[in-house]
Amino acid sequence: MNIPKSWMKNYLNVKQLNLSGQIQVEIPIDVLMKNHINPVYSGSTIKILHEDDHFIVFDKPAGVHSHPLRYDESDNCLSFLRSVGKGCHLVVNQENYDRGLLFRLDYETSGVLIYCKSEKNRENLFSNRLEAVSLKRYTAIVHGDFNQPTDISIPLKPFGKKGKKMVYSVQGDVGEMKVEKLNYNPEKNISLLKVDLKTGLRHQIRAQLSHLGHPILGDVLYGGEASDRMYLHSTLYEINFEGIKLKVGSSPKSFLVHF
Repeated sequence: MNIPKSWMKNYLNVKQLNLSGQIQVEIPIDVLMKNHINPVYSGSTIKILHEDDHFIVFDKPAGVHSHPLRYDESDNCLSFLRSVGKGCHLVVNQENYDRGLLFRLDYETSGVLIYCKSEKNRENLFSNRLEAVSLKRYTAIVHGDFNQPTDISIPLKPFGKKGKKMVYSVQGDVGEMKVEKLNYNPEKNISLLKVDLKTGLRHQIRAQLSHLGHPILGDVLYGGEASDRMYLHSTLYEINFEGIKLKVGSSPKSFLVHF
């Protein structure tokens, strides 16, 4: 059985690993099914916004993972893909759990999530993502009356245990985005924002808005007040690269009830 020792040690104790004698070892399903995607889906309903020869585009709900980290995790978009009979597309990038996803959305973020059906397209688009993805638009609700500069450029680096958060640091990677305030609710003291990402650092929108003093509503990790969800939504993506074109959007209708 071709299972790395390092992987085994994460699941089996020392006595179980001593296989020199006649010892029966119970191997967890996550070890036996390493890099496989669970065919059972256990999350909120996922809508497929678009499908063609190149892509499947999910409308990911908040509270669902983009992809699993282990076989026993089933609350993710790729398990949903298997559960609806589209598991044949999971042959892309088989050594990694994110498979053909062009990018990832945080567990708390909803909206447009793009899956590439072929290894070639995934590698080509990912390698040239700054050029290939011409628009990455998000909608957010933040605390306060947002009156910051439109063009934002802030360097970020991982911080804390396992780099859980991204924080401002002059030694960090620079993340760029363009922000426009669409509405303001003075009673709730919250602003509705349109955010166009130019780069795509981990937690970029969340960390940069927090650094500016306007954390996202529901984003407790970055200083936002607790709410029914984190109010960040992937609204519109456009791809135009080497003959491959895609434009797909998802409206954050639930955000508008606050304004």
